[in-house]
Amino acid sequence: MGAGSICCARIVPRKAKDGWACKDRPWFHASGMASNAPKKTGLMNLQTIKPWLKPLAGLALLVGLFASLDTEALLHQLLSAHLGWFALGLVAAIAANLLCSVRWQRIGKALHLGETLPWLHWARLYFQGIAVNSVLPGGIVGGDVWRASQFKPLKASGQAVFLERLAGLWGLFCVSLASAVAVVLLEGLETARSWTLPLQWSGFYTLGIALACLLPVLAPRLVSKALHKALPLSLLSKGLSLSVVSQALTVLAFWACLQAVGLELSIWIVGWLASLVFLSALVPASVGGFGARELGAAIILGSLSASPESATAGSLLFGITATLQGLLGLVFWLADRSGPNTSH
Repeated sequence: MGAGSICCARIVPRKAKDGWACKDRPWFHASGMASNAPKKTGLMNLQTIKPWLKPLAGLALLVGLFASLDTEALLHQLLSAHLGWFALGLVAAIAANLLCSVRWQRIGKALHLGETLPWLHWARLYFQGIAVNSVLPGGIVGGDVWRASQFKPLKASGQAVFLERLAGLWGLFCVSLASAVAVVLLEGLETARSWTLPLQWSGFYTLGIALACLLPVLAPRLVSKALHKALPLSLLSKGLSLSVVSQALTVLAFWACLQAVGLELSIWIVGWLASLVFLSALVPASVGGFGARELGAAIILGSLSASPESATAGSLLFGITATLQGLLGLVFWLADRSGPNTSH
């Protein structure tokens, strides 16, 4: 690329001591000197640092969490984890994300995106998004943002990704609510009284997830027509059944990882509290997906008299299942370096 292509204006000669200058931008010199250039150092530094704030915050959070735990016991639990339980967790997590890719495809095709593309194409893109979140350094670009950029028009593509995630949350709340009912019916209130978690708090939390399950149904009566048009219930419904099954598989994966480190909680209790643990991961403090979720698991499961080291170890194993899937997505990515982008 020639020097003239650096500036949009014509390059004209000045005095010999000044070298070459841009006619419309006299402060620009080919020699790289720009003494009169607009100073944007502060803004540029902020833009450079901003992408790293999340991973740095996640790293700081992990360091603080590990400092508060018995790291020797934590390391022992990780190294002695039961491989059979971990394998079950990995298989369940992969199956859950495969169903998520089907959900994304259904919503996307309803919005006329990639209508001629096979499901394997959507699955490949979905796992590439996991790679962006869990494998690439610091997760600088969000996997959802990257997925949304793969189809045109971008507005419809972004809406498809948003609705797919929203349907996933809806399914998670439904699984947590069903698990709460199972806890009452199968575990009984006597078990709950042995927790350090106050029963009143448990009741408010359960009421909250019940309302969250009903919100998409009540939304047309509670919100404006414009918002209802932007978040149509019919599109959310296309992914609801898949969301419930995929979130049940995700809960199974998390429970299996907890079992792998010897934390023997019933799957119903884990499913009931899964919404809290998984939503804690939305806090923008993580590196490769690790950070806020581990702190949330230690605090939330610790309220059930569980060992915080076991809860953290189980959450780390659960995160490793995502990392392994991200590596699979990276293989797909490297196999198609052009970064598939379609206007379908």
